[in-house]
Formats: sequence, C-alpha cells, structure tokens
Amino acid sequence: MASKGGTPFPKARKTGTTIVGVVFKVCAQHTGVPHFSPPTQKRISLCSAAASGDSIGSRTSAICAPLRRPSQTPLADAPRNRPLAATTAAHPYRRSPLPPLTRPRLCFVSVQGGVVLGADTRATEGDTVCDKNCEKIHYIADNIWCCGAGTSADTENTTMLISSQLELHRMATGKQPRVVTACTMLKRMLFRYQGNVSAALVLGGMDCNGPSLYTVYPHGSTDSLPYVTMGSGSLAAMAVFEAEYKSGMTLEEAKQLVYNGIMAGINNDLGSGGSVDLMVIDKEGNHPLRNYDRPNERALRPPPPPPSPHPPSGVPHAHTRRRRQPHATQPAAI
Repeated sequence: MASKGGTPFPKARKTGTTIVGVVFKVCAQHTGVPHFSPPTQKRISLCSAAASGDSIGSRTSAICAPLRRPSQTPLADAPRNRPLAATTAAHPYRRSPLPPLTRPRLCFVSVQGGVVLGADTRATEGDTVCDKNCEKIHYIADNIWCCGAGTSADTENTTMLISSQLELHRMATGKQPRVVTACTMLKRMLFRYQGNVSAALVLGGMDCNGPSLYTVYPHGSTDSLPYVTMGSGSLAAMAVFEAEYKSGMTLEEAKQLVYNGIMAGINNDLGSGGSVDLMVIDKEGNHPLRNYDRPNERALRPPPPPPSPHPPSGVPHAHTRRRRQPHATQPAAI
C-alpha cells in the first residue's frame, strides 16, 4: 500500500506473541459467623435436611453443629413457626422452606490466591525483529492488568483508553473496579470496530469476587477460564498448560507453570522471543517481574588480545621494518 505521495507506508509493528495467564487458589472452608473485611471471602449459605436423613444433610449438620447454642429453642418449637409445622404435618407432601430442628448456617470460603500473567518481549515488523525487549503487560488498574497480542499500537491505545474510563468509573462509584467491568468495556469497544482493531488480550486481576481471568478476542468475544493462552505461540503454551495445570496451585507452582508456557512459545514460534515477563496480582497488590528470565541473551564477543611487545622470531618489529621502495619507472621504448 502506498500513501498519496507515493511513499510506501511502514509495516505495522506486530507482536507475534505468547501471552498466558493462570489462576491459583488456596481455599479453606470455615464455619461460623463470617467477617467481611477481606474482599476475597465468599459466603455460602448451607441448608441441610436433617429430617430426611440423607448424607448431605448429615454432613452439613456435623459442620454446623458447633454453632448451635445449648439453650437454643428448636426451630419447630418457635412460636412463629408453629403454624408452618402444623401445615406440614397436615400435608406431608409439602416440604417446609426450612427443615425442622435445624436452621441455616453460614459458612464461608476464604480464597487466598491470585493471578499470574506472562508474556514474551519480541516485537516484529514483517520478518524483522524490531524490538527484543518490549513490554506486553499493560496497566488497566492497580488490581487489573492486561497482556496484549496483535498490533502494538492497537493494544497500547486500547488498554490506555479502557484504563482511563475505568479510573473515571472508580472515581464516580468510590469503589475498587472489578475485573468483569474492565472485560465488559473492552469487549464492547472491540465489537464496535468489528475486528479492525487488532488487539487480542488476556485480562486478569483480583477484586471482591477473588481472582478472575478472561480472554478478549479482537471481534469482542470473551472467555473466562482458569488458564488461558493467546497469540501466535498459544498452541505450544496450551500444550504445557493442559499437561501440567492442577487446581489449588501455590504461587511458586503457578509462576513456574507460566514460565514453562512462555518458554514453549519462545522455542516453537518464530514470532515469540526475547525474555520472559511475569505479573503477579493478589490481594496484597501487583508485583511486576520484568525480565524474569532472559534465556536468549546475546553473549558478548571476547575483547581482542593486546599486541605482544615481543614479536615472534623471524618477524621484524614495526619500527624496524623497511619501507617498500617504489619501483623505478622505465622509459617507454620508442
């Protein structure tokens, strides 16, 4: 394609990329009155049917038994529930909303985990490597980050635009932005351009619902999965993830898995290369790990040896060499 003046446009700077993301969770179930100060605690209401004698009801009763007070009045004997108990006795086929002799207990699951994002650092212009150490992990919010693959200008400007809109949203609501809010803004914008904005994104973060991970395609479709890959090296990275991913991973295991996925993309895809960048997002904040590993760092050439003050035998020193005498010109024959 040529411009109006006849000068060809420069090639678009692509990031033939391997970008990945992994969610790691360490869940612990507790029984009792939940406290809602940490934003990463989810509350689950468990109602058991102890009268039916099923295994689920028995397990739930055993879990919730320590919460019962010794002087507590049974639920069926409470004055407000006597009409309901009488109706249930008259019509056995009807089940009461709350089973007798029990009351719902509150249990909560503390989710101690986060998200690990990873990307390589190679940017190309056609078949030319134009940048060996570019940044592909973009800022959205303090608790939300995004990896971009595709055209560099599209990924950078798209993430900057959504970051600005999300900051205005945070100032208007006075609350920490959620990952699903950023995902909705991204996919609405990309769908508006029908894929002409070449930005394939991996969005991850930590909010009041715990760790979240999304993939956003250039046409606006999204996925939410525990581990995702995007870019030209995504097939090699996904092969590693499907073989090594497990639920309940620790932080170090998640970092090692992301590193293995990025290295698989670097070693099996010509568009991916450079070094490995990681980003860890948990309830304590974000922890960027720039140049986590540089496997393909170019080795420097060794410096040339200094000249020897003593030349080898048979070779005159520089200041003792005779200058070459010019040959005498012979007169031309007549």
